[in-house]
Amino acid sequence: MFEERAGSLWVGTPQGPARRQAGRFVVRSLGISGTVEIRSMAQDREGNLWVGTIAQGLFCLRSNAVDRFGPAEGLRNPDARAVWCEAEGGVWVGTLGGGLFRLQDGVFKPEPALAGGNLEISAIFEDREGRLWLGTQSGLICREPAGWKIFTARDGLSSDNVRAVVEDLDGSIWIGTDQGPVIY
Repeated sequence: MFEERAGSLWVGTPQGPARRQAGRFVVRSLGISGTVEIRSMAQDREGNLWVGTIAQGLFCLRSNAVDRFGPAEGLRNPDARAVWCEAEGGVWVGTLGGGLFRLQDGVFKPEPALAGGNLEISAIFEDREGRLWLGTQSGLICREPAGWKIFTARDGLSSDNVRAVVEDLDGSIWIGTDQGPVIY
């Protein structure tokens, strides 16, 4: 589920993303056949909706077009589990086992500091201070001015399997793990 800036609610359905309009949900086609499993949605500063899917890549829904991003556009893994659009305009995608990618000049490029390994990213969030938070199967990763920092159960998380990250009105970061929430 995702609420866009204008207040419309979007939900992921097997037929594609559906937007609530005039009291009912209207499905927006992604232009692919069969069913789709939507894992994440985000809106960029131009108002485009980005949709991350399992096994079918990432989609950008513009007012009159749908763009699809996959291996040919730099996403090594088509399991786009998490997508985040920064306030400054950047688009980040976290994949299942493929790591973190950022859109640059129409192509997704891997984040060099997190390259290697088998990083499974399930959540991406940017807080009000501009820090980027990543929920992974190996802990919580935060991009701070000094670089990337990793938090694990050894640092007080209830589990290393982080599935959600949000910020409350007071600026506290809520971290959802498979063993319960933690407040940072």
